[in-house]
Amino acid sequence: MTAGLEFRINIKAFSDSISFKALAPRLGPHARVVYEKGETMRTRNGHSTSLRSDENYLATVDTTLAGPASLDRTIREQMAVISGDPALSGLTRSRDGRVYVSIAIFGHFPRETGSLGIDTGLFGHGVGLMVDNYTILSESGAPQELEIAPSGRG
Repeated sequence: MTAGLEFRINIKAFSDSISFKALAPRLGPHARVVYEKGETMRTRNGHSTSLRSDENYLATVDTTLAGPASLDRTIREQMAVISGDPALSGLTRSRDGRVYVSIAIFGHFPRETGSLGIDTGLFGHGVGLMVDNYTILSESGAPQELEIAPSGRG
């Protein structure tokens, strides 16, 4: 049973050498967060933190789902955004950066990530998958994580 779950899905890109400042305007309202390496990071409401970005970073606006019914469709839509943008699709074939579909899972009861039916076969070929499952937290409060790294690049 997966009732009571919320999924937030977006695209994240990371690079030591490629700046995403020029890419963000092309993504228009879809680009939510863009950091240059060493830049001070901010909270969702815009307040500065003591953290600095380890590398150049881009995150798109979240798509929020109230359950898993359209999860695979939404993942495929995010993959289409990646393949449809020349800079993002180029990054999937490059060794200079990484592109992920990122999923955050929230809910009141623990749900194992593997039980959610995410089609992991879509990932690993240039686009990775990052899942932060906030229904299962460590003693320190960190979410259970799953990562399938991008592969088959450059």
